Amino acid sequence: MKGSSVTSYHLQVQEVFSDETLGDWTDLIGYDEDNLAVKYTMATDLHKTSSYAFRVRCRNKWGWGLWSSSLLI
Repeated sequence: MKGSSVTSYHLQVQEVFSDETLGDWTDLIGYDEDNLAVKYTMATDLHKTSSYAFRVRCRNKWGWGLWSSSLLI
């Protein structure tokens, strides 16, 4: 049995404030419309005193997969 092709990547970002509190997860690409982009440039609304966590998941004909581990930048 073969797998199903990926139809969309869903990328989210979460701000991690200097006091280590977490913001809400925000959709960047892929949730409302199919998006197969493997690169994304975030150039606005960044704060020097914060870090950012990113996570991604994929969709195929059976629906959304699990979220990846988050990457803190």
